[in-house]
Amino acid sequence: MLRWQIRLVKKIYIILDLLAVIIGYYVLTFRWNQIIGDKDSVLNSLETIGYISIIAIVYFSIFNFIELYDSYIKSTKAISLRLLAKSILAFAPSYFLSYGLLLLMISEYTHLDHLQFNAGFFVSSVFFKGIYGHMRLARTMDEKKTHHILVLGQSANGAQYVDAMHKHYYLHHSIVGFLHIKNPPKNREKGSAPTRRSGAHLSRIDEFGNIDSSVECNVFDMVFDTLHYWGGLEELEKVVNNHAVDELVVTRSLSYDERLEDALKPFQRRGITITMLLKRHNFRTVHATVAMIENIPALKFHTVSLDEGQLMAKRVLDVIGSLVGMVLFGITYLIFAPLIKLESKGPVIFKQDRVGKNGRVFKIHKFRTMCDDAEVIKKDLAANNEVRGHMFKMMNDPRVTRIGNFLRKTSLDEIPQFYNVLMGQMSLVGTRPPTLDEVKEYQTHHYKRLSIIPGITGMWQISGRSAITDFEEVVQLDNSYIDNWTIWRDLKIIAKTVVVVLRRQGSH
Repeated sequence: MLRWQIRLVKKIYIILDLLAVIIGYYVLTFRWNQIIGDKDSVLNSLETIGYISIIAIVYFSIFNFIELYDSYIKSTKAISLRLLAKSILAFAPSYFLSYGLLLLMISEYTHLDHLQFNAGFFVSSVFFKGIYGHMRLARTMDEKKTHHILVLGQSANGAQYVDAMHKHYYLHHSIVGFLHIKNPPKNREKGSAPTRRSGAHLSRIDEFGNIDSSVECNVFDMVFDTLHYWGGLEELEKVVNNHAVDELVVTRSLSYDERLEDALKPFQRRGITITMLLKRHNFRTVHATVAMIENIPALKFHTVSLDEGQLMAKRVLDVIGSLVGMVLFGITYLIFAPLIKLESKGPVIFKQDRVGKNGRVFKIHKFRTMCDDAEVIKKDLAANNEVRGHMFKMMNDPRVTRIGNFLRKTSLDEIPQFYNVLMGQMSLVGTRPPTLDEVKEYQTHHYKRLSIIPGITGMWQISGRSAITDFEEVVQLDNSYIDNWTIWRDLKIIAKTVVVVLRRQGSH
C-alpha cells in the first residue's frame, strides 16, 4: 500500500518535471526564434524529440540517484532552502553532462543556449513542485481528506504498522486510534488521548516482528501510547460511526478471539476495507492479495476498488470535468441568480449537510429550487413521501418554486456541485449523497453505499430516478456500481447522463 502510493507521488513529480523540460525547451526556441528568425533552421521535429529525450534521461536519472524526489515527498514544507539547495545540487551535474551530449548532437548549440534552457527548466520545475507540494500538505492537514484507520489489537506487527504509518504521514493516512481485543492496555482509560508523541524507536523489533529481549521497556506500550485508546471490541461500531473510518487494521489472527470474525462481518458489508496483518513467514493466502506495508505482509479484504491506476484516472477525470463545470456554473449563475432572487427570498446557492465517504459530512451546493423554509415544511409533508425507505421524494412538491421547477427538469440545479467535485468531496460519478436524517435510519447493508465518494450522477440517475419508488432498489443499483466499478464504466455513465439530461428523462 505505502510502496505504490510513494511510487504514484514520485510519478507525478516526474510528470511535472517533464512539463518543466518542455517549458524550458520552448523558452530556448523562443530565443532562437527571436535571434535567428526561424527555429526550424536549428532543430527539426525528430531532433526536437531527441533533444528532449536526452535532457529527460540525464536529468531524471541524476534526480533519482540523489533521491531528489524522495526529499520532496518527505518534506514537511512545500518548498524550503534545503529543497532548493538539493535541487541546485541535482541540476549541477545534470547541466554539464547534458551539455556535453547536446554539443555532439547539435553543432549550433552554445553554452548560452544551455543556460537559457536550464533557467526555464529550473524555475518551472521548482514552481510546479512547490504548487503540488502545497496541495499535498493542505490535504494532509485536512482531516476530511485523509484516510482514516482504526487499529484492532496490539502485537509486534501492529507496533511496526503504527510506526510505518507515522513515518509516512505525508501519504494522507491518519490513525484515529486503537481498540484492544482481549487484553486492555495498562494504565490507559477508555477514550484517553495519546500519552506519547509518535516516532517510537522500533529498533527494538526486528524485521520478523520479534522483540529484542534485552530491552526492558514494553514496546507495545511505547508505540500504542502514541494513539487514542477507545476501549474494547464492543466499542467498534460506535468508533467507526463517529470517526468516518475507512479501514480497519487487525493486528491479530481471527483465531485470537472467537468474537473477532463476527465483529468484522458487518463492516465488510458496509464496504470498509479490512486489513489483516500477517507474520513474515505466513504466506498461506490462496485466492487473496497480499499488500506490503514496508516489510509487513498484509491481507486485504475489500469491496471497493483499490486499483491505484484507475483511482488516479478517476480523480484526473473529476478535476478536468469540474473545471469545465465551473465555467458552466459561472454562465448559469449570471442567468439564474436574478430569477431565483426575484421569485423568493433566500440565498441563490442552497447548502445542505450531506454524508460522504464513510460518514464524512460535507456541504453540498445546489441552485436553490425551493422556498427558503423548505426544510421546516418537509416535516409536514413526510406522509406524502413517494419513496419506500430512507429517501424523500414527492411529485408536485409545493415547496418548489417556478424557476426551481425548470432548474430541476433540466438538471441545471446540480451544476454548483462541480465545486464539491473540485474540492474532492464528490465525484462526477458515484452514489447519491444522503442527508444526515436518512443515514440515522440506515441498516447495516445500507452503509455500503457510503464506502465510496458520492457523485453528481450515477446508476440511479440514468435508470429513471423518478420511476424508482423503493429505496432498496436504489441500494441495489449503488451496490452493483461499487462491485463492478471501472473508469470505463464511469465514462459510459457520464455519456448516458448527458443523453438523459438532454431528453429530460427521469426528472420532475
